[in-house]
Formats: sequence, C-alpha cells, structure tokens
Amino acid sequence: MWNDLVGSPAYATGAAGTATIPKGALVIGIVAHATSAGSMTLFGGASVPIPAGETLSLRFNHTLWQSRNNAVAAGSQDIVFTSTDSYYVEYVTRP
Repeated sequence: MWNDLVGSPAYATGAAGTATIPKGALVIGIVAHATSAGSMTLFGGASVPIPAGETLSLRFNHTLWQSRNNAVAAGSQDIVFTSTDSYYVEYVTRP
C-alpha cells in the first residue's frame, strides 16, 4: 500500500559541494552529473563514484521513508558532491 508523504517539498542544487538537508527531512531523490569522474557521499557514509560523463539518478520509494528512523538525524545532514558539474537533491520537510 502506498502512503502519501506529508510535508513541504524543497530542494538543494549546486555544481559541487555540500547540500545540508534539514533534520527530520526525508530525501526522495538525488541527481548528479560529472563530466570528469566525481563522487557523492550520503550522510557521512561510503563514497559513491560517479563515472566520467555519467549521471547518477536515485529515486527513493517514499513508503520506505515513512519511519522516523529513516529521517535525517542530527550530525549526519550533509550530502557531499565532489568533482560534479551539477546536483539536485529533492526532499520533504515534515510539518
């Protein structure tokens, strides 16, 4: 069964650098492009490579993000893009 996300949609964009997602927000999509090889680090985890000339596109099944345990926690709010040309992070902040 599909559940609707309740909250305010928002996004972060840039070329390379850090997207800081508000505490409690639910990330629902990430897109990034790298002309030369780049990477993305999600909430302090392992670095995800983005091959040269490729686009990384992640969409999260929002039913997996219903639990408060999957919301952004304090101290791990950053998504870091290295050597990318552009990035877009879509998220929902809870009311």
